[in-house]
Amino acid sequence: MSNFSKIISKFKNCKILVVGDVVLDKYIWGKVERISPEAPIPVVLVEKETHVPGGASNTANNIVSLGGKANMLGVVGSDLARDIFKEELKKRGISTAGLVTDRNRPTIKKTRVMGYPQHQIVRIDREKTSELDNKIKKLLRKKAKDLVKDVDAIVISDYNKGTLDVSLAQMLVLKAKSKKIPIVVDPKPSNKDWYIGATLITPNKKEAFKMANEDAEKLDDVGEMLLKELGGMILITRGEEGMSLFRKNKKALHIPTKAQEVFDVSGAGDTVVGCLTLALAAGASV
Repeated sequence: MSNFSKIISKFKNCKILVVGDVVLDKYIWGKVERISPEAPIPVVLVEKETHVPGGASNTANNIVSLGGKANMLGVVGSDLARDIFKEELKKRGISTAGLVTDRNRPTIKKTRVMGYPQHQIVRIDREKTSELDNKIKKLLRKKAKDLVKDVDAIVISDYNKGTLDVSLAQMLVLKAKSKKIPIVVDPKPSNKDWYIGATLITPNKKEAFKMANEDAEKLDDVGEMLLKELGGMILITRGEEGMSLFRKNKKALHIPTKAQEVFDVSGAGDTVVGCLTLALAAGASV
């Protein structure tokens, strides 16, 4: 068995705590056969509706689809969307023990209307992204402390929707260090300082340049700058151009990819994060 196969075979024993902004993604599927007489817009004849975990919970979904175990820590509202979201997690084997209900905000929900075969016509967002009140923040920190005791790695997926703050983020980084487990972060540029000391930080190309405050013009310079500033490895995802990995005392590693036609790029970064976190939890070196 190759080293690669050995690592993958260990995925089933890895338990990952996923922390971040959870989203219920709803898809309305239908056919477009005419334009509305009321306005120059397509009329969609609905054929079916589906729901999937989105946002940070997409990372959890990717982890379980690869054979790992995932606990989800995040905030939901007291509404029907929460009930559907929790049911979707349970169907996929994702623990809902870390979900905190906030009665002052809705469960984040993104509804996409899809015309046959996979053409996205419109997206409708329902969300409230203001700061959480102190009671909810304390509940999140308490659940985080309890859940982190029994995991092999931590993922933070920061969509800047209000779930994470500097206190929770830094507590998770310190907990990971004390337990000597990897912590992987998909950050928002404005919050980058919260994650100093994380094992691996995974911005996309646009985010990486923004995190560097335009102090560098070349990708390699941006990667090296973030490596020095944030202290952990930096993996910059570059869409169809692949990925670039920056590590201390090593040359930048540029990893190409084979471009594919895609209809929806949402969650692509979460897929990378989920796979890498499982690999690190299983003992892979980077």
